[in-house]
Amino acid sequence: MKNFDRKKIITAILLIVSVLACGVIYLTMRNSDESSAFDSTADTIVNAVEGTLEPTEMPPLISPEPEKIMVQVMGAVINPGVIELEDGMRVIDAVEAAGGFAEDADRESVNLAAYAYDTQQIRIYRIEETSHSGEIESGSDGYNKTSPHVEGVIGGKIDINTASKELIMTLPGIGEAKAAAIVEYRNANGGFKRTEDLKNVSGIGDKIYDGLKDSVTVE
Repeated sequence: MKNFDRKKIITAILLIVSVLACGVIYLTMRNSDESSAFDSTADTIVNAVEGTLEPTEMPPLISPEPEKIMVQVMGAVINPGVIELEDGMRVIDAVEAAGGFAEDADRESVNLAAYAYDTQQIRIYRIEETSHSGEIESGSDGYNKTSPHVEGVIGGKIDINTASKELIMTLPGIGEAKAAAIVEYRNANGGFKRTEDLKNVSGIGDKIYDGLKDSVTVE
């Protein structure tokens, strides 16, 4: 009887072990299948999303448009008049925009390499004008100045102590308001002692002064 009970116990133990082993095997296989299914599903979703998204394109860089300036070209050019230029262009560009030189233009009477500026008046003399009126000298702004026949001009430079407001307005970067301020400062302070004193005038800083300092003098 004892042998029989022992056999039954052993059989029961083996049966339990077998069931547990089968359960472990089943769970292992199930987890493996679920993991594979999850990976497959994830791959499917990623592929679907990637298939619908367009590559991101950077917007094109837009360069700011250059500022426009207006100058008046007079004298010996094909089409004299008011010309629109881009800021930073030079006197030669203004002449070309006016159709170019006339046949009788004195091309040496103007500084073609000078920068053009807004409200500038550029006069191109004719050869007969320069031959009858004396030497024509051009300042750094490209504006013609006749010496010695123009009051306020000394050696081709504008004397800021004697020049009229209109003549001062021909300087680069100087419009009517700044020219009036220069005359007002001159009258209030007994004239300029040196050209650098222009920087004491309201609205005239280092940049404007550097652009006109070669065109002015003090006597």
